[in-house]
Amino acid sequence: MRYATVNSPAGKPVLVRIDKNDMATPIGRAFETVGVDPLRLLFANRRSPRRAEAIGEPFPMGRVRKFYSPVTVPSKVVSVGANYRKHIAEIGLEVPPFPTSFAKYPSALIGHRDAIRYRRRDTKQVDYENELMIVMGRRTRDVKAKDALDHVFGYTVVNDVSARDHQFSGDQFSRSKSFDTFMPVGPWIVDTSDISNPQKLPIRTRVNGKEVQNNNTSDQIFSCAKIIAFLSRYMTLEPGDMITTGTPEGVGWGRKPQLFLKHGDVLETEIVGVGTLRNPIKVYK
Repeated sequence: MRYATVNSPAGKPVLVRIDKNDMATPIGRAFETVGVDPLRLLFANRRSPRRAEAIGEPFPMGRVRKFYSPVTVPSKVVSVGANYRKHIAEIGLEVPPFPTSFAKYPSALIGHRDAIRYRRRDTKQVDYENELMIVMGRRTRDVKAKDALDHVFGYTVVNDVSARDHQFSGDQFSRSKSFDTFMPVGPWIVDTSDISNPQKLPIRTRVNGKEVQNNNTSDQIFSCAKIIAFLSRYMTLEPGDMITTGTPEGVGWGRKPQLFLKHGDVLETEIVGVGTLRNPIKVYK
């Protein structure tokens, strides 16, 4: 089953449950109350999104014109970096002894088809990072790796867009990765009933139709289960929390010559079995 936050044909933002026939059933209202996310609200009320009652008539996904991030107001987004063996090799880093993590702020969230926007004077080295994103489904603290995936609601696609000239200026990572619009997520969440093993997913990125990343989540150094177990030692993971899991080789920074996103480019972020994001690049003064 898939879940997305979209505008209905009537123009109202809703959380929908999508069946195998691409019919979307509204199960929650988005942006109705400031700071309240409909998916997190279902979890808080102990209502399973899989069994939540419809609040409107089903409609075909083909009629959707606007996507939002599937989780509109996560309590936190935790990013894990340097987590693919081939990516570590391309940028010349040592294999880390534990998952490297940092914050990526929710104000950067956008949806499928939204533009990644930035001012020319703010950065000249905008790079792409295709990543599998975990969406938590249960309150989680100190879970063992063998049990960690039982706490997951589902998976989605994220591009951890990064301003490399800020990232490597000696400052912390969070600012370079949290510009407004630097976190496209979606188009939907695929729940764990359809993805039993997140470590066997082909992951591909295209810029203007040209493939620039192609690997598999099997190349991850720390599996999704190990990442959850590690993070939950130090912080409580709440339902709806989002965790990025690192990017494979092929990032623009590591290429010769380097490749950075520019005005008019179209970025496609695909994880087979999950979905494909498509986001244009808009640079302004």
